[in-house]
Formats: sequence, structure tokens, C-alpha cells
Amino acid sequence: MSFDPFSHNHGDDDDEPGENELWELVATATGSMRTNAMIMLSQRMYGESRYSDAASMQERLAEVLIEEDNADDALIALARATGAWMEAEEWDNVEEVAARATTLEDKAFSAEAWRDYYSSYAWAAHQRRAAVVALEYIDRALSYADEQDSDHNRAQLLWQKGSIVATFGRAREAMDILDRALFHARAASVIPLIVDILAEMALLDIQLLNADRAVTSAEEAQTLMTDTYPWLSLRHRVAYALGSAYLAAGRLGEAVSEFENIVGQQPSYQKIRTMIRLSECDLAKSESWESRAYILARNTNTWDLLNHLEINRAMKTPPMLAIPVLDTVVSRAVEYDDDVTRDAARLVLARKYMEMGDFGGAMDVLSRISAANFGDDMIKVITYLVLRVDALIETGDLVEARAIATTLTRLDARREFLSGIAEGFWQLSLIENQTNGQSLEWERLAHSSIAYLARVGEYDLLAKRVELLRANVAENGKTFRRSLETVDELLADIRSESTGFGEAAA
Repeated sequence: MSFDPFSHNHGDDDDEPGENELWELVATATGSMRTNAMIMLSQRMYGESRYSDAASMQERLAEVLIEEDNADDALIALARATGAWMEAEEWDNVEEVAARATTLEDKAFSAEAWRDYYSSYAWAAHQRRAAVVALEYIDRALSYADEQDSDHNRAQLLWQKGSIVATFGRAREAMDILDRALFHARAASVIPLIVDILAEMALLDIQLLNADRAVTSAEEAQTLMTDTYPWLSLRHRVAYALGSAYLAAGRLGEAVSEFENIVGQQPSYQKIRTMIRLSECDLAKSESWESRAYILARNTNTWDLLNHLEINRAMKTPPMLAIPVLDTVVSRAVEYDDDVTRDAARLVLARKYMEMGDFGGAMDVLSRISAANFGDDMIKVITYLVLRVDALIETGDLVEARAIATTLTRLDARREFLSGIAEGFWQLSLIENQTNGQSLEWERLAHSSIAYLARVGEYDLLAKRVELLRANVAENGKTFRRSLETVDELLADIRSESTGFGEAAA
């Protein structure tokens, strides 16, 4: 698991036997002395990130316990072996352990043992992106959790379920579950688990476009990660969450620093994810990071991240080259029953049809997208709405276009939503121009879009729209009601006219 699956409370003790002495006990001792030595060895191996060794020792321990007719403790040992094999990304070994656990179904009767095993297997399934299986097994684990179960155990199970639910795009539901998990974890004072929950909550807040809150959670997690908790895998997760939060908040330098600290020390999947993040924030080396991530994803058959990278590349590629690649990604996603990737690819596919001027083709693609698959991922939801309005305007369906664009303008004026709000106002200005010409309302709506672009710092697009506005006015022999020469004047003009854009929103 992402924290030590053997014990959260053991620490360094000068009176503990050395490793050689423990190996001697494993070889020569019997009974509890032997099993305790095996447990201590596996704990040390795990703490030193020797995950395969720790897993093998737990499997040996399970064999010994089965010989001693202690099936319940043997099942717990198999749960620990599952967690360690997962950290080593040895998925075949996870399944071999699962087969052995099945043989204990009529021998092990401890609710605690089955809770631990199902919890471990659920998390392993989650890590290999088998979300449906993961949710089934974490619900099995929860069914074995007694009402009087400890805060620690309840926090762990809820944290796992929240993390799994998040993979279905249900970020708000997942956040509610994690809030409960954090309550129990704080009550139990299990610092590593608190850290993991906070890191996961930060990643969810990024999806929900709560960048500042994400930074707060991730920074608290980092603060709690003292030298008392040395596990590299947990440190890497915290650094990844913190870097992602900084990236979402626009703090690119800090994001690069966090990602660079961990990129070379991770297993393949996490390494690819981190290099993708670096391609998004280390702008001077963006192409290099993306290329390295692409090669590693292709060589390791990491299809979900390879699809993600190909979608990103297609966004920067001319339509005639991008469309065949995106069609392939859609087909591959359908084959793997990955609805989220399928519809993410279709978003870019619709954009490419728009770039070619094939607005009917874009509408056809958009009509095959199920926006429900985006869940609470507000970036994808807003992108879908903006694209749909653009296509509707071009195909002449101004009634639906106006309704959706108006919804965009009414989003909460937080930094993360400003680009979507700006697009909504610009789209309304286009609709107004088509229906009533260059009216005062058209001018107000266009100015509103430009002002929101100024607030979010999208100055290149702002300059293009200012030029378009001036060109349209000049072409029709009109003048602005008054000359607006600076961004500050634009902001002041909008504040004076536009409700909802007063001092509270500024």
C-alpha cells in the first residue's frame, strides 16, 4: 500500500536484533520466535523499499502459519505480501497470491483477516487501473469492518474507497469519502495515513479547479512528512501531489522542482506520469520530457498514459495528421472499455474538425460524447461546453448556443473558471452580432470577454480579440462609445456596466 502495510507504529529500537541475527532465527528457531523474526525482517525490507524481498518473506511466513494450522494469520501475511508485490509492480505475483488466498476460504474465519486481504487486493487492482475490480473488493473489505472497528482501520478503508471512486470521475463523491477518512485518521493520529489522504485530496481539488485548496492540502502533507516516515513511495506521492498543485496554481518553477526531485526514482508508471507533468511546467524542456514519456509508455505498453500523450500531441498537430491518430486512440479506448479516454480523444477530434471548417463533422463527434464520463473534471466539462457552443454557432443553432454560453458566463469567478467565462462572453458577443449587429450589447459582451482574459493573464488571445473588435468597428464605420486604450480601462468599463463583476468579483 502507499503506507507501510506491516506496521505504522514500529520505529528504530537499539535493542532490536540485527538482520543477520534475524536470519539466523528464521533458519533455526521455531514457533513465535521464528514467525516474529520473519515479520521483523519483512518490515525492515519494506521500510528500505526492498519490496520484492518483503513480499517473498511474507509468503514464506504464510506457509509457516498454514503448517501451524493458523489460517487467519496466514491470510494476513498474504495481504501484506500483496501490498509489497504491488509496490514492486509485480502483478503476476499479486494474482498468484490471490490464488493462494482462495484456498483459505474454508479455513480462515477472521473478519479482520479477510478485511485486510480484500483491502490489499483492492488497492493492488486500483494501482493497475482495474477500477471496477478495485471497487468490488474495497466494498468487500468494508463489509467486514465492524461498527466498533478502530479509527485507523476505518480511515484506511475510506481513504482507499475515496481514491478508487475518484478514478470514475466522481470527484465530489470521492472528496466526501476522503473527508470522513481524514476525520478518522486524525482521531487515530496515524500520520502516514493522514499524509496519503491529504495528497489524494489535493489531486481531487485540482480536478475540481480548487488550486489554492489543493496547494494547502499538499503542503500540509509535505509538512507532516518528517524523517520519522522514510518510505520513498509515500514521499514520491506527496511530491507528485504538491507539484501538481503548484502547476494548477500557475507556480511553474516550484512545480518543476518537485517533479525533478522524484522523476528518476520511480517505477515506470509513476515515472511516465511525472514526465508528463514536467512537459506541462518545464516549458524550456517540454518537448524533451514529452518525448521521453512517450517512448517509455510505448515500450512498457502503458496504454492509458500512451493514449493521454497521443491526445496531447494531436492538439498541437494539423488536423489531417491528428485525426487518424485520434481515431486510433478512440478505437483503442473502446477496445479497453475506457470511456473516459474515448471521450477525451473525441473532444480533441471535434476541435480538429472545427479547425478544418467541418462544423457538421464536429457536431457529429460532440453528439457521441457522453459528458457524464467527465464526472467532476471541470476542465473537460468546460472544454466540452465551449466546443459545443462554437459548433452550434457555426451550424446556426443560436438558441441552444446562447443558453450554454450564458451558463458559462455565470460560473463562479474564480481564477480556474475565468477562461471559460471569457469564452462564454465572447460566444454571446458573436451571437449578438449575428442577430442584432454591432449593438451596444455586442460591444459590452466583447469587452467582458477581453476583461476576463486580462484577469487570467491570457494576453495573446486578448490582443487578438481587441484587434478583431477594432477591425469590425472600423469596417462598419463605427466608433467605440469611448476609447479604451489600456487593460485597466477595460476592467473599469466592465465593472461599471456588468452586474456580477463588481468589487467582490474583482
